[in-house]
Amino acid sequence: MDNNKARVRKIIIKLGKEQGEVIPISEIVLLAEEIDEKIVMETIDELEQDGFVSYLNKESIELNM
Repeated sequence: MDNNKARVRKIIIKLGKEQGEVIPISEIVLLAEEIDEKIVMETIDELEQDGFVSYLNKESIELNM
């Protein structure tokens, strides 16, 4: 896993702890400011495949903890 994807994962975990299980994707993109949005979305897709998150809709994900 590259450093950018690792950073995105850390951001998602941090937001999950701070805000609860539902996280707006726009907030992840905002906090991962210098990381390309495509990388952010690829990381979220990988986390969904691993069962770590689920898409609620096009704008939000939910942690499966």
